Amino acid sequence: MSQPVIIADQLTKKYTLGKNRESGKTNSFLALDQVSFTLNEGETLGLIGGNGAGKTTLLKLLSRITSPSSGKMGIRGKLSSLLEVGTGFHPELTGRENVFLNGSLLGMSRREIKSKLDEIAAFSGIEPFLDTQVKHYSSGMYVRLAFSVSAHLNPDILLLDEVLSVGDAAFQHKSMDKIQELVRNGKSVIFASHSMTAVRSLCPEAMVLHKGKLLIRTDAHHAIQHYLDTLAFERDYHFQGPWSKLIQLKQIRVNHKAIETLDGISPLEENLIELSFHHQLPEAFRITLSFFFDGIRCFSLHDVPFQETPSGNFISRFTIPAKVLRPGRWVIAVGGHNEAMNHWFWQEQCDVLDVAEIYTPQYEKINLGIINVDAHSERLVL
Repeated sequence: MSQPVIIADQLTKKYTLGKNRESGKTNSFLALDQVSFTLNEGETLGLIGGNGAGKTTLLKLLSRITSPSSGKMGIRGKLSSLLEVGTGFHPELTGRENVFLNGSLLGMSRREIKSKLDEIAAFSGIEPFLDTQVKHYSSGMYVRLAFSVSAHLNPDILLLDEVLSVGDAAFQHKSMDKIQELVRNGKSVIFASHSMTAVRSLCPEAMVLHKGKLLIRTDAHHAIQHYLDTLAFERDYHFQGPWSKLIQLKQIRVNHKAIETLDGISPLEENLIELSFHHQLPEAFRITLSFFFDGIRCFSLHDVPFQETPSGNFISRFTIPAKVLRPGRWVIAVGGHNEAMNHWFWQEQCDVLDVAEIYTPQYEKINLGIINVDAHSERLVL
């Protein structure tokens, strides 16, 4: 019987946000709220949830990057983590020097690290740049080397947080194969990702976090469904970014009905998406509407070329052609930016849109991929 390698018991992390000037009270934020779970040898566990759910906080606690406010955890074996671009790398050191630094932090001897160096460099595909300071690396190079180091320096436990999305498709495929090899060799993995396809293919089980709480741990299929159901009932129209305070998304309508009242739409018909805004943006901008399926952004649309619009209310309209949205649950993201791209606003998980399971001989189930959409869009000032 496999033994536990991670035991988390009521893990809680509270951050202090500072004092309220009016009341004088100290504001705090619960990033993680009494989370308990066990990870056994050889298990691969998915970790899913929206932005701010607590995924990265949990992995930072397990990696001992930060300490819990309360609760206990036990870890047995060598743990390697890849939580974000640059974690664990010193920017002034070369790639080669960082490999030795990371290996020593994992308790490996210089001889052991040296024996793995050629394999690490070959897997990462950045051999010509191994003696370059990593501060000159692109984000993709950073992640390729960081993942290669984490996967090849013989960890017992590997923690991954949404880092494989930075690499190209070939490297992602190779990385997935490497993770599966580690699991076959008895290693344990926690894999946090917004890609439901990756979680479903890699993880037999997954945990769903929401606002710091652990909602459910179950098989990956039902965990993903539970996560999407949570999005459907807790829509979030609050933007992030430099322009987030200057524009509000008031409502999303589909075929002239509020999206929250819909049971579903037909994939065989043209569909009209209307976004109602109030804004005070000081210069020309355009609105972006994006559709995600299984955590993958399949296509994005812009309402108009960069255009100034009088302050106040306006509606952006997007007409989606028939047979573009395949049956299933789509996550809607909304944002916008100015032409220089230095001012923007964005919300990746505004709402969900259910598309009914309707097929015809000319419209069969399709493989998910990037979609080219010839859609009509416009902006209406109110």
